[in-house]
Amino acid sequence: MTLITRRRLLKTAAIAGASGVGLAAIGRIGGSAAATPEPVVLRTAKIQAKLMDVGPTRDVLTYGNAGMPPVLRMKKGEPFAARLINAIDDPTTIHWHGIR
Repeated sequence: MTLITRRRLLKTAAIAGASGVGLAAIGRIGGSAAATPEPVVLRTAKIQAKLMDVGPTRDVLTYGNAGMPPVLRMKKGEPFAARLINAIDDPTTIHWHGIR
């Protein structure tokens, strides 16, 4: 029977603890990748739109070709990802409304 010394016990515990930390980190990496949602793609566009019943059409900057930007709905605490593709000649940003 092998004698368990204090030094051997501490060494074994340190190795086991380090292995557990490594496994926990691998689990977090794998878990976060699986939980990442597919991003909603928003593409800027310059379209012609009639703003009033009378009068000419005007250039309008929007997301997509529909004229109205999309409505995005999600549950509280649910991960969300978006990708903005700027298809116009000028720099752009997104201004989010209704985020709580």
